Amino acid sequence: MSTPGERLHKLYDLAIWPPRIVALTGMWLIGTLAGLVVAGLAPATVAAHAVALGWTDPDPDEPIRPWRTFWSSWRRWLLRSQLPLGFAWLTLVPIVFWAQWIGLTNPLSLPLVVIGLWWLVTICWLPPALIGTTDLRSDLVRVTLTLAWRRTGATLVLALGLAVVGVAGWLWAPFALPFVVPGLPMVLVSRHARRTIESEQLKQDAG
Repeated sequence: MSTPGERLHKLYDLAIWPPRIVALTGMWLIGTLAGLVVAGLAPATVAAHAVALGWTDPDPDEPIRPWRTFWSSWRRWLLRSQLPLGFAWLTLVPIVFWAQWIGLTNPLSLPLVVIGLWWLVTICWLPPALIGTTDLRSDLVRVTLTLAWRRTGATLVLALGLAVVGVAGWLWAPFALPFVVPGLPMVLVSRHARRTIESEQLKQDAG
């Protein structure tokens, strides 16, 4: 049975996340606008994930400084992130086009919707993979294929979970969505993706 002090500590740990998520969303928006949206979307996404990873998996020897971490990552990934993330997002265009052309209420569009959700979450897992990448070509391809093909079930569950949360938020608290999206999904995806990447690396090292 937990003591009052332990319960208070857990409550504090939960209470610090709402302002963090709002701040992360604000950083992402500012970083996107700093690159005039087109050039700022990819580096802002990677930089926001760098901050989220620092919060979810903190280094006790080096406390994270959110704004400094964000902007240093933004500058580092301004050019390098354009091709992998930009190309990945571009591949969603034909999927969305054909799903809408068939009709989202048409059962025939269901496979396209599932594929689109699966690929969207795989793309969302690219920024945490990019942060830990040393070789942009081999490491990124390996991590992406691992997450996409060997973790398909987890990817779809996460996609559907985020979709349900988004719809529920739109129905019951639409005023809160601009403050928590994309901050909340980034925190959840960053934590899950990094743990998945680390476990796969441990398996490969052991093998």
